[in-house]
Amino acid sequence: MNDFQILTRSRSALLPIREGTFFEQGIAYELLEENSPLPRPVRRLGVSLSNLEDTHPYEGKQLTLSF
Repeated sequence: MNDFQILTRSRSALLPIREGTFFEQGIAYELLEENSPLPRPVRRLGVSLSNLEDTHPYEGKQLTLSF
């Protein structure tokens, strides 16, 4: 059996992130690169997002039926 350890890293953005590509290619990869090479093999790697803002609020629309 392996002796698993939990290694946690986090980063907060100064401004709201409005595009997924910024997160995917920016923050997540920066954290991985800053901590590479890892001392041991990785069993699981997780990414989470919080404090999300809705930039396009859902606007309900009444549908009409043609009779």
